[in-house]
Amino acid sequence: MPILLLTFFACEEKPVEDSGFFDIVVDNSNSDTEDTEEKDDTAIEEPVPDSSDLTLIGTYTDDALITHTITEELWDAGPERVFNISQFDNLSGFLIAQNGASNNPQYGNPERWSKFQWYNTENGELFYCQSISDAESEDAALTANANVADLSLGCAGSPWTEIRSSMDLNGDFVDGGGAPHSINPFTWAIGTAPSLFHIEEYSNDDDYALAQNDSANASAPGLYSKFEWTTDADGVWFYCHSTFEATSIDDAKSATADREDLLTGCNTNPWTSLTQNSPR
Repeated sequence: MPILLLTFFACEEKPVEDSGFFDIVVDNSNSDTEDTEEKDDTAIEEPVPDSSDLTLIGTYTDDALITHTITEELWDAGPERVFNISQFDNLSGFLIAQNGASNNPQYGNPERWSKFQWYNTENGELFYCQSISDAESEDAALTANANVADLSLGCAGSPWTEIRSSMDLNGDFVDGGGAPHSINPFTWAIGTAPSLFHIEEYSNDDDYALAQNDSANASAPGLYSKFEWTTDADGVWFYCHSTFEATSIDDAKSATADREDLLTGCNTNPWTSLTQNSPR
Protein backbone atom coordinates (compact mmCIF):
# COMPACT_ATOMS: atom_id res chain seq x y z
CA MET A 1 0.00 0.00 0.00
CA PRO A 2 1.25 3.55 -0.59
CA ILE A 3 3.34 5.41 1.94
CA LEU A 4 2.02 8.82 2.82
CA LEU A 5 3.73 11.54 4.85
CA LEU A 6 1.03 13.25 6.91
CA THR A 7 2.41 16.37 8.49
CA PHE A 8 -0.67 17.97 10.03
CA PHE A 9 -1.55 15.58 12.83
CA ALA A 10 -0.53 12.40 14.60
CA CYS A 11 -2.97 9.75 15.77
CA GLU A 12 -1.96 7.06 18.18
CA GLU A 13 -1.55 3.69 16.47
CA LYS A 14 -3.93 0.95 17.55
CA PRO A 15 -3.37 -2.76 17.00
CA VAL A 16 -5.36 -4.19 14.13
CA GLU A 17 -6.86 -6.92 16.24
CA ASP A 18 -8.67 -4.33 18.39
CA SER A 19 -12.09 -4.32 16.74
CA GLY A 20 -13.87 -2.47 19.55
CA PHE A 21 -13.90 1.27 20.14
CA PHE A 22 -16.38 1.55 22.99
CA ASP A 23 -17.23 -0.99 25.62
CA ILE A 24 -20.13 -0.70 28.02
CA VAL A 25 -19.09 -2.41 31.23
CA VAL A 26 -21.84 -3.83 33.39
CA ASP A 27 -20.99 -5.25 36.82
CA ASN A 28 -23.42 -8.08 37.56
CA SER A 29 -21.34 -9.62 40.32
CA ASN A 30 -23.20 -10.46 43.51
CA SER A 31 -20.73 -12.90 45.03
CA ASP A 32 -19.60 -10.58 47.83
CA THR A 33 -22.62 -10.10 50.08
CA GLU A 34 -20.64 -8.03 52.62
CA ASP A 35 -20.32 -5.11 50.20
CA THR A 36 -23.89 -5.05 48.84
CA GLU A 37 -24.68 -1.72 50.46
CA GLU A 38 -21.70 0.00 48.85
CA LYS A 39 -22.01 -1.44 45.32
CA ASP A 40 -24.45 -0.61 42.58
CA ASP A 41 -24.48 -3.86 40.62
CA THR A 42 -26.51 -2.38 37.78
CA ALA A 43 -24.34 0.69 37.24
CA ILE A 44 -23.01 1.36 33.74
CA GLU A 45 -19.45 2.61 33.62
CA GLU A 46 -19.46 5.87 31.66
CA PRO A 47 -16.62 6.67 29.26
CA VAL A 48 -14.19 9.29 30.52
CA PRO A 49 -14.28 12.37 28.26
CA ASP A 50 -11.10 13.02 26.32
CA SER A 51 -9.58 16.21 27.73
CA SER A 52 -6.94 16.56 25.00
CA ASP A 53 -7.41 18.27 21.64
CA LEU A 54 -8.99 16.30 18.81
CA THR A 55 -6.05 14.89 16.86
CA LEU A 56 -8.05 14.72 13.63
CA ILE A 57 -8.28 18.51 13.28
CA GLY A 58 -7.30 19.59 9.76
CA THR A 59 -8.38 19.71 6.12
CA TYR A 60 -8.42 16.47 4.14
CA THR A 61 -9.30 15.13 0.71
CA ASP A 62 -10.91 11.71 0.34
CA ASP A 63 -10.46 9.27 -2.53
CA ALA A 64 -13.59 10.71 -4.22
CA LEU A 65 -11.90 14.16 -4.06
CA ILE A 66 -14.36 15.52 -1.47
CA THR A 67 -12.87 17.99 0.99
CA HIS A 68 -13.38 17.35 4.72
CA THR A 69 -12.65 20.17 7.17
CA ILE A 70 -12.54 18.98 10.78
CA THR A 71 -12.42 21.28 13.80
CA GLU A 72 -13.03 20.69 17.49
CA GLU A 73 -16.74 21.39 16.89
CA LEU A 74 -17.51 20.35 13.30
CA TRP A 75 -16.92 17.71 10.65
CA ASP A 76 -17.73 19.63 7.46
CA ALA A 77 -17.78 17.78 4.13
CA GLY A 78 -20.02 20.24 2.27
CA PRO A 79 -23.12 22.38 2.73
CA GLU A 80 -25.42 19.36 3.20
CA ARG A 81 -22.91 17.18 5.01
CA VAL A 82 -22.10 18.87 8.33
CA PHE A 83 -21.85 17.17 11.72
CA ASN A 84 -21.73 18.87 15.11
CA ILE A 85 -19.19 17.06 17.30
CA SER A 86 -20.32 16.35 20.85
CA GLN A 87 -17.54 14.05 22.11
CA PHE A 88 -14.47 12.17 20.93
CA ASP A 89 -11.83 9.69 22.05
CA ASN A 90 -8.41 10.02 20.42
CA LEU A 91 -7.08 6.80 21.90
CA SER A 92 -9.93 4.67 20.59
CA GLY A 93 -10.29 6.69 17.40
CA PHE A 94 -13.92 7.78 17.35
CA LEU A 95 -16.12 10.83 17.61
CA ILE A 96 -19.86 11.33 18.06
CA ALA A 97 -21.69 14.10 16.22
CA GLN A 98 -25.22 15.31 15.63
CA ASN A 99 -26.18 15.58 11.97
CA GLY A 100 -26.69 19.14 10.76
CA ALA A 101 -30.25 20.47 10.51
CA SER A 102 -29.88 20.96 6.73
CA ASN A 103 -28.07 17.72 5.95
CA ASN A 104 -28.88 15.56 2.96
CA PRO A 105 -30.57 12.40 4.35
CA GLN A 106 -28.11 10.40 2.23
CA TYR A 107 -25.57 11.11 4.97
CA GLY A 108 -27.99 10.64 7.88
CA ASN A 109 -31.30 12.32 8.59
CA PRO A 110 -31.04 15.87 9.92
CA GLU A 111 -30.48 16.15 13.67
CA ARG A 112 -30.00 12.41 14.10
CA TRP A 113 -26.63 11.15 15.37
CA SER A 114 -23.52 9.75 13.72
CA LYS A 115 -20.38 7.98 14.84
CA PHE A 116 -17.12 8.43 12.95
CA GLN A 117 -14.19 6.11 13.52
CA TRP A 118 -10.68 6.53 12.17
CA TYR A 119 -7.65 4.32 11.87
CA ASN A 120 -3.99 4.80 10.94
CA THR A 121 -2.28 1.92 9.17
CA GLU A 122 1.33 0.94 9.75
CA ASN A 123 2.17 2.68 6.46
CA GLY A 124 0.80 5.99 7.71
CA GLU A 125 -2.42 5.90 5.70
CA LEU A 126 -5.53 7.31 7.37
CA PHE A 127 -9.00 5.80 6.92
CA TYR A 128 -12.37 6.73 8.38
CA CYS A 129 -15.75 5.06 8.64
CA GLN A 130 -19.11 6.67 9.41
CA SER A 131 -20.17 3.58 11.29
CA ILE A 132 -23.68 4.88 11.97
CA SER A 133 -25.41 7.90 10.45
CA ASP A 134 -28.99 7.75 11.67
CA ALA A 135 -28.93 6.95 15.39
CA GLU A 136 -31.85 8.21 17.44
CA SER A 137 -29.64 9.46 20.26
CA GLU A 138 -26.05 10.16 21.21
CA ASP A 139 -25.99 7.05 23.40
CA ALA A 140 -27.31 4.91 20.57
CA ALA A 141 -24.57 6.20 18.26
CA LEU A 142 -21.93 5.18 20.81
CA THR A 143 -22.81 1.50 20.48
CA ALA A 144 -21.99 1.33 16.74
CA ASN A 145 -18.72 -0.31 15.75
CA ALA A 146 -16.78 -0.72 12.52
CA ASN A 147 -14.20 -3.45 11.99
CA VAL A 148 -10.67 -2.01 11.75
CA ALA A 149 -9.34 -5.44 10.83
CA ASP A 150 -11.20 -5.26 7.50
CA LEU A 151 -10.68 -1.95 5.71
CA SER A 152 -12.21 -3.42 2.54
CA LEU A 153 -15.66 -4.32 3.91
CA GLY A 154 -15.54 -3.51 7.62
CA CYS A 155 -17.56 -0.28 7.43
CA ALA A 156 -21.10 -1.68 7.58
CA GLY A 157 -20.27 -3.94 4.65
CA SER A 158 -18.54 -1.18 2.67
CA PRO A 159 -14.92 -0.06 2.42
CA TRP A 160 -13.41 2.39 4.87
CA THR A 161 -12.65 5.72 3.16
CA GLU A 162 -9.07 6.90 2.80
CA ILE A 163 -8.47 10.58 3.54
CA ARG A 164 -5.24 12.50 3.06
CA SER A 165 -4.14 15.86 4.38
CA SER A 166 -4.44 18.44 1.64
CA MET A 167 -1.28 19.24 -0.30
CA ASP A 168 -0.10 22.85 -0.34
CA LEU A 169 -0.15 22.60 -4.14
CA ASN A 170 -3.77 21.60 -4.68
CA GLY A 171 -6.38 22.39 -7.31
CA ASP A 172 -6.58 23.15 -11.02
CA PHE A 173 -3.75 25.03 -12.72
CA VAL A 174 -2.46 26.03 -16.15
CA ASP A 175 1.29 25.89 -16.69
CA GLY A 176 3.44 28.37 -18.60
CA GLY A 177 2.98 26.36 -21.81
CA GLY A 178 -0.82 26.34 -21.55
CA ALA A 179 -1.21 22.73 -20.36
CA PRO A 180 -3.80 22.09 -17.62
CA HIS A 181 -2.80 20.42 -14.37
CA SER A 182 -5.26 18.88 -11.92
CA ILE A 183 -3.53 18.23 -8.60
CA ASN A 184 -4.82 16.60 -5.41
CA PRO A 185 -3.30 14.32 -2.74
CA PHE A 186 -4.15 11.22 -4.81
CA THR A 187 -3.28 12.15 -8.40
CA TRP A 188 -1.45 14.66 -10.58
CA ALA A 189 -2.90 14.89 -14.10
CA ILE A 190 -1.21 16.85 -16.89
CA GLY A 191 -2.70 17.75 -20.28
CA THR A 192 -6.10 17.59 -21.96
CA ALA A 193 -5.75 13.87 -22.68
CA PRO A 194 -3.95 13.68 -19.41
CA SER A 195 -0.87 11.85 -18.37
CA LEU A 196 -1.80 10.57 -14.93
CA PHE A 197 0.48 10.07 -11.93
CA HIS A 198 -0.72 8.23 -8.82
CA ILE A 199 0.73 9.89 -5.73
CA GLU A 200 2.18 7.50 -3.18
CA GLU A 201 4.04 9.89 -0.88
CA TYR A 202 4.22 13.64 -0.39
CA SER A 203 5.51 16.24 2.02
CA ASN A 204 4.31 19.79 2.53
CA ASP A 205 7.41 20.47 4.61
CA ASP A 206 9.83 19.48 1.86
CA ASP A 207 7.53 20.38 -1.07
CA TYR A 208 7.57 17.21 -3.13
CA ALA A 209 5.36 14.34 -4.27
CA LEU A 210 6.36 10.85 -5.39
CA ALA A 211 4.05 9.07 -7.81
CA GLN A 212 3.76 6.03 -10.00
CA ASN A 213 3.15 6.80 -13.66
CA ASP A 214 -0.14 5.44 -14.94
CA SER A 215 0.15 2.33 -17.08
CA ALA A 216 -1.55 4.18 -19.96
CA ASN A 217 0.90 7.10 -20.00
CA ALA A 218 2.75 7.64 -23.26
CA SER A 219 6.08 8.16 -21.46
CA ALA A 220 7.58 5.70 -18.98
CA PRO A 221 4.35 3.87 -18.07
CA GLY A 222 4.47 2.13 -14.70
CA LEU A 223 7.71 3.84 -13.64
CA TYR A 224 8.04 6.50 -10.94
CA SER A 225 8.11 10.29 -10.86
CA LYS A 226 9.09 13.02 -8.46
CA PHE A 227 7.41 16.42 -8.55
CA GLU A 228 8.87 19.35 -6.63
CA TRP A 229 7.34 22.76 -6.15
CA THR A 230 8.23 26.20 -4.84
CA THR A 231 7.22 29.86 -5.16
CA ASP A 232 9.15 32.88 -6.31
CA ALA A 233 9.40 36.21 -4.48
CA ASP A 234 6.00 37.23 -5.91
CA GLY A 235 4.27 34.09 -4.69
CA VAL A 236 3.97 32.48 -8.13
CA TRP A 237 3.98 28.68 -8.07
CA PHE A 238 6.65 26.76 -9.98
CA TYR A 239 7.14 23.02 -10.33
CA CYS A 240 9.85 20.69 -11.57
CA HIS A 241 9.21 17.15 -12.78
CA SER A 242 12.65 16.20 -11.52
CA THR A 243 12.38 12.58 -12.65
CA PHE A 244 9.73 10.60 -14.53
CA GLU A 245 11.47 7.29 -15.23
CA ALA A 246 12.79 6.09 -11.88
CA THR A 247 12.55 2.34 -11.36
CA SER A 248 11.41 2.63 -7.73
CA ILE A 249 10.02 5.09 -5.22
CA ASP A 250 13.41 5.26 -3.51
CA ASP A 251 15.13 6.08 -6.79
CA ALA A 252 12.57 8.78 -7.49
CA LYS A 253 13.04 10.26 -4.04
CA SER A 254 16.76 10.67 -4.58
CA ALA A 255 16.21 13.06 -7.51
CA THR A 256 16.65 16.73 -6.62
CA ALA A 257 16.02 20.09 -8.24
CA ASP A 258 17.61 23.43 -7.36
CA ARG A 259 14.99 25.74 -5.85
CA GLU A 260 17.46 28.61 -5.84
CA ASP A 261 17.73 28.53 -9.62
CA LEU A 262 14.38 28.73 -11.38
CA LEU A 263 16.06 29.31 -14.75
CA THR A 264 18.25 26.20 -15.01
CA GLY A 265 17.68 24.30 -11.75
CA CYS A 266 15.29 21.66 -13.11
CA ASN A 267 17.67 19.18 -14.72
CA THR A 268 19.41 22.19 -16.38
CA ASN A 269 16.00 23.39 -17.63
CA PRO A 270 13.73 26.13 -16.28
CA TRP A 271 11.16 25.38 -13.61
CA THR A 272 7.59 25.60 -14.97
CA SER A 273 5.18 28.22 -13.68
CA LEU A 274 1.66 27.29 -12.55
CA THR A 275 -1.32 29.63 -12.44
CA GLN A 276 -4.18 28.40 -10.29
CA ASN A 277 -7.72 28.33 -11.65
CA SER A 278 -9.77 26.94 -8.79
CA PRO A 279 -8.40 25.71 -5.45
CA ARG A 280 -10.02 22.64 -3.89
